[in-house]
Amino acid sequence: MGFIDWIKQFFLETGSSYKRGFKKLVFAAPFWVILISIVLLCVGFIQIGILKQNRKDQNMADYWQQGSNMEYREMSVFARGARSGGETTPLMYVDQTVSLKKADIVLVRTALQTIVDSGSQVQKDKGLDKEGNPVGWEDCYSSTIKSNVATIADSSENEISVNADCEIVAVGGNYQIFHPFRYLSGGFLPEVCTDANQIVLNDVLAWRFFNSDDVIGSKVTLWGQTFTVIGVVSEPSSSIDKKVDTTTPRAYVYFSAMEKYTVSGDESEDISSEYAIQCYQAMLPEIVKGVAVNDLKTALPTYTETNPQMYVVSNTDRYGVLRIWDDMVPLGEKAGILSNYELPYWERAAWLTTQYIFAYIVVITLGFILLFIGIIMIVMHFKKIDKTELQHSDSQIEM
Repeated sequence: MGFIDWIKQFFLETGSSYKRGFKKLVFAAPFWVILISIVLLCVGFIQIGILKQNRKDQNMADYWQQGSNMEYREMSVFARGARSGGETTPLMYVDQTVSLKKADIVLVRTALQTIVDSGSQVQKDKGLDKEGNPVGWEDCYSSTIKSNVATIADSSENEISVNADCEIVAVGGNYQIFHPFRYLSGGFLPEVCTDANQIVLNDVLAWRFFNSDDVIGSKVTLWGQTFTVIGVVSEPSSSIDKKVDTTTPRAYVYFSAMEKYTVSGDESEDISSEYAIQCYQAMLPEIVKGVAVNDLKTALPTYTETNPQMYVVSNTDRYGVLRIWDDMVPLGEKAGILSNYELPYWERAAWLTTQYIFAYIVVITLGFILLFIGIIMIVMHFKKIDKTELQHSDSQIEM
């Protein structure tokens, strides 16, 4: 056999081998379809579970109602404002249709407290407490501003001050109830302010300043004032959190401190001299499922369902399939609405999580479709085998 004949024979034999292998692969197609469907289902369900687990701040009602016969619902309201001089100036109140201010919070608290009191069978003292805070439920409010924070140099040790551009979150109310930080040292700002010059650092800022997270009692300067560090917190650090900048330097102060020490800049006709609330959060008891959301909307001074100028979201049950569908379909509609708001980092992370879960729901749906197709293919395949064996059996009988 010549060399050319040997090459031809080789390719004929190899081609025949590959052809048999391909037939086997085609024959096993139903099993591959089912395998792929199982992989898609496992990936989808596991990833959704991880995404939900990473958003503990959306499930604080579950922690709040532990040991109680009453169910609670966590909700958030995002309002708008204007900055006269960019991110380094505070968010200022525009008008009552789109903005919230501290006076509005008093009205909202009073209205919601009346609703809670009317449904309470054990609460004896009605109304807000002497500090004007909720009784039998919780709330908080916040706003963000960019600013430079610096350490205070100790001349006796020839220390050099360190400074960093940070995001400052100015808070009021029981903020820590809604944001489950991991405390590396100290604690958070008390609900009742006794010292407006207290500050809480995130671990990124603490390590940049002091190379440690055990820095309780240390001093930093902000807005030309000296603040005392009372706590260091670790913020969520999942891949989604990193996408919305939770790993940047951040500090938490009282809302009253921001009001006292910052200057809003040049006022214009569209901006008042009052500071705006960027986010209001409430944890309300709920006897009938879903009624707390309506109670909150009713308590907002100018909110209307027909023309909502504020974004109200129920954090509880946020990641149910139907809620995800309502948020994502039609595609792009909700994103267009949210583009009108300056959302804090935790809500940006929550919204990004919604988009990821929707993508994995699509993956799971595809997995179920392939699983159904695979099962049909197997059934048809075995029916074909049974039919072939029956025909073979009949032919043998005739012989």
